[in-house]
Amino acid sequence: MGRQLRDCRGLAELRGWEVREYVDNDLSAFKRGVKRPQFETMLRDLANGVVDGVVVYNLDRLARQPVDLERVIEVYETNPGLTFATLEGDINLASDDGLTMARVMVAFANKASLDTGRRTRRKHRELAEAGQPVGRRTFGWQSDLRTLDPAEAPLARQAVTEVLDGIPLAHVVRRWNDAGVTTTTGNRWSSQTLRKYLQNPRLVGLRTHRGEVLLTPTGEPVHGAWEPLIDGETWERLCLHFEARKLSEPSGARRGARKYLLTGLVRCGVCHGLMFGSKAREDGRFNYVCDRTAQDGHRVAISGHPTDRAALNLTFRRLTLQTEISGPEPWDGEDALREVNEQIAELMRAYDEHELPGRLVFPRVAALEALREKAARDREAWLVATTGPRLAPVSADEWAKLDQVELRARLDATWQAIYVRPVTQRTGRFDPERLDFVERETLTSGAAPQG
Repeated sequence: MGRQLRDCRGLAELRGWEVREYVDNDLSAFKRGVKRPQFETMLRDLANGVVDGVVVYNLDRLARQPVDLERVIEVYETNPGLTFATLEGDINLASDDGLTMARVMVAFANKASLDTGRRTRRKHRELAEAGQPVGRRTFGWQSDLRTLDPAEAPLARQAVTEVLDGIPLAHVVRRWNDAGVTTTTGNRWSSQTLRKYLQNPRLVGLRTHRGEVLLTPTGEPVHGAWEPLIDGETWERLCLHFEARKLSEPSGARRGARKYLLTGLVRCGVCHGLMFGSKAREDGRFNYVCDRTAQDGHRVAISGHPTDRAALNLTFRRLTLQTEISGPEPWDGEDALREVNEQIAELMRAYDEHELPGRLVFPRVAALEALREKAARDREAWLVATTGPRLAPVSADEWAKLDQVELRARLDATWQAIYVRPVTQRTGRFDPERLDFVERETLTSGAAPQG
């Protein structure tokens, strides 16, 4: 761009012209729908007599679409005497020969752009089919686009684990930004950026093309020539986790912003409604109170800090008793799905090598593809049913380092609700026996302990 401007200035200086520059940097004259603000300004100035002509490096710098050239020609036809010059020579847009020459040159420039675009698209398609990585470096990989980065990859894996454990994206983002962890373009992370990153098929080694996972002729995803960050099942659970959150939470919901630890978990043992933290006193003490107390005539409240401690202590004891991360049994249709894919691949190979005719191959492939689609739906249903936080065993040192958001995620993963029974005898002391903990995996729809 700089060289072209210098050359145009030089030509104008030789002819004694004063110049007004119109520069649309990095805006294509070929792509349809691209608005070039300076091009539009130049046309208005030409039509209004602000300038007496145009100097461009060559014609295809001005227009590569015939429709744009015709707009320029219209201005020249209605304003006789305007000059048009290029580094390759003047063009008289007021003469038939000049118009023909300009139209032919733009048509050839347009065709050249189309040919270049076609070759580029084909090249990118070939690279995608071969699983070759291209483009900007993705967080978690080194600059060769193939090898995992020893500093970023563990951070990404930790983020995956935390999100599946129920840690809000905003909490992970805040910690990364505070630690100076940036995107590969040097920007700060946002929840939206992190969600998009964690849903990127590249994390499991799948090659995409034009925004979609690329498939082989037999319907299998193309795997890229780089180290995957996580396994496929984990990634599917992660994507389902985001989908479930999108459906279950209202727009704009802010998880992790609760003032009190047990808000949303602690419930009244009489009416089973949610209990909320009261305004804290000067000494910091507060109560969890049933908000239906006044209208229903019952009084259920419990001291906040001791209730928090009791819930945390019980949750910690449960996690320390675990010896391994609990997870679902493997999907029992995996072998059958693999066999269907192998049969499809074998039939297509036989067709490609002219061993079997299409009239025999394609009906059988269609039937197998129907089986594959059903198996895929069954597998997704299994993933939905088994997706949920799977908390690892935790040590006392690890537990002590968790902040309130991380503690809350473990409470959410462990308990469906914590019910508070009404006081039977006033003693002025906290009674942990008033608390009924309902495990998440054992609560049935509508069930609640009786007060």
